[in-house]
This record gives sequence, structure tokens and C-alpha cells, in this order.
Amino acid sequence: MYRWGVFELPVFLSLFCDGLRQCHRLRSLTLCVDSLFQSERRRLLDAMSNLHHIEEFSYDRLDVSDKGVSMSDLRDFIMSNAKLNRLQVQRFDAVPTSLWYVLRLLATNARLSDLCLDVSCLPASECGLFSLALQEHRTLKSLRLVGSLRRPTLSVAAVAQAVESATALSTLELSYFHFTIGDAWALVTSLACTKSVQQLALFACVPIYSHLAGGPCSSDSGRGAFWHMHPFVHMLRKVTSLRKLTFPLASYPPDDQRTFLGALRANDSVEEMHVDRLNNRNFSEFCRLICETCTASRVRIGTARAIDETRLDIASAGSHTGDVSVLAEGMLRRVEMHRWFTQLSTLSGLTTLTIDVASTIDAESAALFAQYLRNTQLLNDVKMSFFALRHEALVLLNALSHNSSITALAVEYWCRSKRTARIMTDVVCSSKKILTLAYHLACRNPPPAFFPALAQDIESNCTILSVKTFPLMSVTKHWNRIQEVVARNHSLLVRAAQYVTGCAVLKSGAEALELLGSNRMLVSKVQEMASVGETEARDVIRSRLADLDDLDFFMSVAGVVRERVACEESAEGRACLETLPYDCWWSLRRYLRVADIIDGPQERQNKHH
Repeated sequence: MYRWGVFELPVFLSLFCDGLRQCHRLRSLTLCVDSLFQSERRRLLDAMSNLHHIEEFSYDRLDVSDKGVSMSDLRDFIMSNAKLNRLQVQRFDAVPTSLWYVLRLLATNARLSDLCLDVSCLPASECGLFSLALQEHRTLKSLRLVGSLRRPTLSVAAVAQAVESATALSTLELSYFHFTIGDAWALVTSLACTKSVQQLALFACVPIYSHLAGGPCSSDSGRGAFWHMHPFVHMLRKVTSLRKLTFPLASYPPDDQRTFLGALRANDSVEEMHVDRLNNRNFSEFCRLICETCTASRVRIGTARAIDETRLDIASAGSHTGDVSVLAEGMLRRVEMHRWFTQLSTLSGLTTLTIDVASTIDAESAALFAQYLRNTQLLNDVKMSFFALRHEALVLLNALSHNSSITALAVEYWCRSKRTARIMTDVVCSSKKILTLAYHLACRNPPPAFFPALAQDIESNCTILSVKTFPLMSVTKHWNRIQEVVARNHSLLVRAAQYVTGCAVLKSGAEALELLGSNRMLVSKVQEMASVGETEARDVIRSRLADLDDLDFFMSVAGVVRERVACEESAEGRACLETLPYDCWWSLRRYLRVADIIDGPQERQNKHH
């Protein structure tokens, strides 16, 4: 129906619009309309006019020159959703009219707490208006802006000035921005004024006064050896609210890095600092620096990347690496591949692994990789993109079936035969950890046998929340069934979180909690709904599960009694349920689930609605 941003037939768009008009319970809406015709965008916007309960809205492009979308209508849609708390625009082709309509929301919607905008196309002449609108909104909790390294855009100093009075701001993320020494001081000054920012992330931001090799340039010699690092050293000393920091430290020379890490060592508030974009040239040196400055326990290396025939010694990183990417545009030699998989076992702290090579994995490397997959307890996200023969594929699939930590799995180019596709579905469906699966999504050529096999077994899986692949028209029936189960699992997750947080204490919520009590996504969902930390979320989940072991509470939630169990005494002297010792009740409870209790009329009505 909908492939790669295009509705294959006009009737599919009509069905989708009809569904939007009737979906009054929709809370989150993401629209990617860049590939649609103007008339199709117009129809989508008309269908959206009936939605008044949207809390999260994401739009891929705002451009007033698009005649298919009336900016006033889009503004009316945003303004009519009073509960909107998250707005995301992936591309912001702004001109005065569109800018005024959309950013007016900042001043009128007090509930808006999360704003994510791509301002890479924002004209320099409109930056002032944007900053002014942003400055008027003081209830933002999270602000994420994406700029551009290729064209002039909103300056970091302008952003810093705009959020200086945002005393509720806890997360600030800036991606792809240039910043000067003045921008750096403005940002640090703003953070010191707000005193609320706990997470600061500068993703792929480039300091234009730093050099990748050597010291500062000659024109800066009178300012001191490391003058351009002073704002951030000052930040680590004075901004005590920071807990997590992502900083482009790899863009600085080693002496500057040492200065920064020395200040981090003396800082007591920053719990984690993430460093990204390290490559084979500076990776080992940086690992040595964090060890020498005694900051290794708090520094997380975002991505260690090896390209082609590098000599990157990943073993020297020890447990400091959280994310490793092995990329090769050409063929990777067998000895090089074997060396990588041999050293992989030394990365005890690895949580994300990407292997993307245009080579066929050999038997010895597959055995080493399989051993790592079986033994790792921390790896959460893995992408396996390479070619593999049948024996090697079976070895890797067997290892995945014994893994207990992976939650996101991506498979490309290998695992293509009918047998291996079937085994892959068994691995996914039997897993209680895998939440997302990407299967031959990039190569756009999944084996047809995968779809009926997954559709047949996925019904019993209540954990998986996303299956991404290239859907084939010949298996539409099976693909629709897969998506139905994924939607059901999302609903179970929401119901379980609502039950835990007390938003809806219904039997269906207790049933969902029993199914998803150990699901790590439930912890995140409870955190989001209750605005609590991870530890508190885990504690309340455990408490709710323990409540279900109580006889009176169990029977009450199941709809058998209103408050407590009360049985008439038996004339024959038989034991009553309410007088059973706890260990006897627990013996029964081990085999009894809330879902085993037949629904009453009221509960059936709740499920129907």
C-alpha cells in the first residue's frame, strides 16, 4: 500500500484519508509527504482536520511555496490540538509566512515541551524572528535543532540567547552547527543562567577555530596555548546542573583534549560524557588520554570506525568503547576480518555493533563472531551486513538464538535461503528481548519465504514492536498480518504502562503487565508517562507485579470480587479459598494468569472500546 513514501494506487490514499478521519484516538502522527503530489498533500491535510487529540506531530517539510499545503490550514491543525507537547519538523524551508504561522505556537501553546526542528534551510534574514519566538516560550523542556555545515544558518549564540530564560529546559541538542569562541562563551553563559540543563549534546558540531593536528594557529598565540578550550573548561567548573554531555572532543588536538579531560576529572556533576566521530587515526591516542586523566569510567566513545585495511587496535580500548562500526567499501581481506573478530571479545562494554562489509564471512570468522554473540551480556543493537554461505549463516543464527541481550537486530545480504529465513523467524518469534527487526531493508530484496513464516509464528510474540523490510506485493496478506501483531504489541505496551502508572487500572492492563513485566521498553514507557527516573520506574513495575500475587488484589483486578475474597463456610469442613496459606495460594498462582479469568460484561465493554 505504502512503499518508500509513495502510495502505489490512488485508492490506497483514499483509504488512508478515510482512516484518519475516523481515528479519533490517534495521539502520534508522522507525515512524510515530500514524495506526494500537491493534490495528495491537500487531501491529507483535509483528513487531518478531524484530529483534535494529537500529542506528538512530526512533519517532514514546511514550505509556504508548496501550493498543495495551505500554511493557515496547517497552523489551524496545530492550534486545534491543545494537548500537543511535541513538534518535530525534519526540514524547515522557512520564509516569513510559514515561520510566523508555525512558530506562533511557541507563544500560545503552554503544553509544548519538546521541540525538534531542522533549521538548515532557515534564511539568515529570518533567524532573528525565530530566536524571538523561541525566547518567548519559557516552558520548553527539550530543544533539538539541526543546522548545516555547508550554509550560513542560525548561530549557536542566537540559540543560547533564546533559551537563556527557559528555566524549565533540561535537554539541549544542537547538530551540525559551526561555533566560534564567541558562540562557545554565549552557550556557557546561557547554561549558567538557566541552571536547569541536565543533558547537553553537540552532535557533529565543528569549532572553526580548532585544528585536527598541531596547536593553535599563529594568530592566536597571544591568547594562551589553549584559549579556545577555556569556555568549556569554565562550563565544567561552573555549570553544576549538567549530568550528560556529548561533546566534539575529537575535533580538537590532543593537548586541548587533555585540558578538557583534566577539567572533567575535577567535575563532580557530569556522570557521562560521550565522544563521537573517532577514527583509526586518533582512536588509540584518545583511549590512552582518558586512562591517563582517570576519566575512563565516565567517558563513552560513541563510534570507533575502521575502514578498509586499517590497523586500528580495538583491543586497546578495553571497556571504554560503547559503539563500534566496521565499514569497508571494498573487499575486506580474510586475515583482516579474522583479526577484527578475534579482538571483538576484548570489548566488554560494547552496546552497539555495526558490521558493514562487502565481503563473504569465512568459517573461522563466523565461529569467532558466533562465540561473541553467545557470550555478550551488554550488546543491544547489532547490524550484520555481509555475505555468508549456508554453513556460516546457520552458525550465526544458532548464536543469535542463544543471545539474551540484543534488542535491535538488522540483517542485510545474508540469511536469504528458505531454510535460513525460516530459522530467522524462529529466532525472532521466540525471543523476549528483540524489539526491532530490520530484514534486508537496504538491499530491497528479502526472500519471499520470510513473510509467510513470520506471519505464521509472530502471533505468540508480545515483545516485538517494529519489523522493517522491503514489502513485496506478492505477500501483502502476510505483511498485513505482521503489522497487525506489531500494532497489538504497541497497544499492550501502552496498556501495561497505564496500569503501572495508575492511569487506567483495568483487567486488560493487568493482563498486559503479566506479559511485558520484564520488557525493557516498559521501563522507558513508564518513565515517559510518569516523568520519573529509570530506578523509580523499575521499582513501581516490581511493586505492581508483586500486588498481583496477593489473593484479594488478584481477584479484584480480575473482576471476580469488588474488594476482597469472602467465602461461605463449608458444612463439610472443606478449606475456603480465603483461608488458604500463602504458599498454597502461590502454588495455584504460578499456573494462573489474569487472562485465564473470564471477562465480565463491563470488562468486555471496556475491551470493545
